[in-house]
Amino acid sequence: MTPEETQEIAFAGAEFLDNISSLIFMCALTGIYILAFIISVHILLRRKSNGRARKSFIAFLTAGLGLVILYSSQNITLNLLLVNFGLMWAGTLLWLMADMAIIWRAWAIRGRNRLVKWALLLILLLDIGVNIADVIVDTRLSFNPAITTVTLDWLSILLNLMVNVVATFLIAYRAWSGQFTSLT
Repeated sequence: MTPEETQEIAFAGAEFLDNISSLIFMCALTGIYILAFIISVHILLRRKSNGRARKSFIAFLTAGLGLVILYSSQNITLNLLLVNFGLMWAGTLLWLMADMAIIWRAWAIRGRNRLVKWALLLILLLDIGVNIADVIVDTRLSFNPAITTVTLDWLSILLNLMVNVVATFLIAYRAWSGQFTSLT
């Protein structure tokens, strides 16, 4: 065996070890998410009110569970079979659903201010557009490795962070100013 072959075998072993660690972590995280989903749906179903907001929240949680299972299955398959490309939409949709949920909370709390509503909508639409463009370019990357996606990857991360920071700041400001008592 040549030194190059030995080095390739050592590199492959390190990759398999990394993949197994990622697989164990992904399985544990998926199990924790499923447990949290079951607990939250159980709590929601025990309540007596049957409003549209509650039904839509249960549907939102169920869609999130489906996307988590799809994303986890894709990562598990990727780590077990070393597939070169996968369902890149599942992870992106999961992040976008989380962004939509926090924007929804900020919108409900700060709903009277039109400037805030338009700013939240603009940030969310930018986030959705950049993430869709990133997934399309990442999909093309799996067929043509010469394409680079570093700019879109960073831009989607920054927009995701901006959505979360802005919405969390608006919610925290409302809580800090003590205006939660006026909500209906």
